[in-house]
Amino acid sequence: MGAGETEHGAVLRWGARRLMLISMAMVGSMFAVAICTDTFAFFSAASARNILRISSILPPTLSPSSPSELVFSVPPLTVSSPQKGAPFQPTSLSKSLPPLLAYSSERSVPSGLAPLSSSLPQSPSVPLASVSPPSPSTSSSSSLEGSSTTFGCSYTEGRWVKNERKPFYSGESCKTWLSEMWACRLMPGRPNFNYEGFRWQPDGCNLPEFSSRDFLYMMQNKVVVFVGDSIGRQQYQSLMCMLTGGDDEAPVEDAAAPYGLVKRPGAIRPDGYAQRFKETNTTIIFYWSVTLCEVQPLNVSDPNTEYALHLDRPVTFIQKYLRIMDMLILNTGHHWNRGKMELNKWMMHVDGKPNATYARDIGSARELALHKLAEWLHQKKEKNLTNAEVYMRSLSPRHFFDGEWNTGGRCDEDFMPMMQHNITGPGSDPVIESAVSGTSLRLLNITYVSQFRYDGHVSKYWRNTKGQDCLHWCLPGVPDVWNELLYADMVSQQNKQRGTS
Repeated sequence: MGAGETEHGAVLRWGARRLMLISMAMVGSMFAVAICTDTFAFFSAASARNILRISSILPPTLSPSSPSELVFSVPPLTVSSPQKGAPFQPTSLSKSLPPLLAYSSERSVPSGLAPLSSSLPQSPSVPLASVSPPSPSTSSSSSLEGSSTTFGCSYTEGRWVKNERKPFYSGESCKTWLSEMWACRLMPGRPNFNYEGFRWQPDGCNLPEFSSRDFLYMMQNKVVVFVGDSIGRQQYQSLMCMLTGGDDEAPVEDAAAPYGLVKRPGAIRPDGYAQRFKETNTTIIFYWSVTLCEVQPLNVSDPNTEYALHLDRPVTFIQKYLRIMDMLILNTGHHWNRGKMELNKWMMHVDGKPNATYARDIGSARELALHKLAEWLHQKKEKNLTNAEVYMRSLSPRHFFDGEWNTGGRCDEDFMPMMQHNITGPGSDPVIESAVSGTSLRLLNITYVSQFRYDGHVSKYWRNTKGQDCLHWCLPGVPDVWNELLYADMVSQQNKQRGTS
């Protein structure tokens, strides 16, 4: 063997050893990160996928390929949190950042409701003294300093961390309000319930600890209404279970009949639900409307008639009962696709006439509907025709990996907190964000919070699921955090009002 060949071989051997050493160092570093960050999980098929962008968060019609989608860039809410053991303190909103869970304009809020009509359902008044005042907040906080004199942080920016605390209610109870198809604790074959073991931790502060008693006290003699699709119904059921602690014997009575929420002949379920908490006279309502638009049959005598979907008219239930609502939470999104439109025989209408343009561009149709609804609600508030605090909730993410809902998409992997920093996706719902901008409506952004939790869906374990359900959530689960964010905003607004009174 010549000198040149010997030298060449030595170089190759050294190169191989160097590559091996580098590889060993990389593997060692990865294990060190895993041990320091999360001792019970490292890499899996899900984590490898999650390093990449989750492209299935949005429904097909609203996916990044849709021309109606905007870039997701969301300013956070900036509020301060009360110190542990202290009473609620006045809270100021950051002037350096636009609000997220806050009014998107400086317009004043109407001071009172118009007189209730005798034809509208009313409950007997409960004296305020019959309920104890809310207890001081027990959550501690380390506020972030704002650019001016404002101190606070964003509740919707943060991470999921392990939580040793039990959920607000048991997935094996709350059978009065919790649908069986979302009670994952009752589903045979599910290997674990790790999805219950995490809580949302905002960056730089803590969420106010949810108190069912304080929530009901703040909403005493008031009506809270959810209007939306099945995901909205999940948030409603979550709130009912949180307020009752899952106690099926809680002092709550059915209040659906006065609102016309009865099961029609041939229907799978009623159009909605209404429950009244007797002690505080607080009514919680859910009404089913997947588009939030008024729907009218084109031929009432034809059982196979098509329907006019009026993009510029709110659903009839809101028109009829808005003036008795004190809080209204709206959501719509996943039904805005051609398949649903054709299945329901909905024909796009604007100004009372068919509109072919919006029939072709369903994403733009949703955008128009939400802008028209927000404008209509804002005008009602401006004219003192309602005192309702109106929230538009952003889109709930969907997590179909390796396919769609009908092509083998799946979401049956455990969540690994160490990987959430590698997940990118939408931070909010740009259509909703645009609709509330410049109005007195509020944006409840749950998209960013929820996008990491691909493990929290029903998945393949519900017996009637064909394929995997990577749209709906297990309860207790992620929707509970949405209600925690709602509660946090209620506390923030109460603090703000006390600070200016």
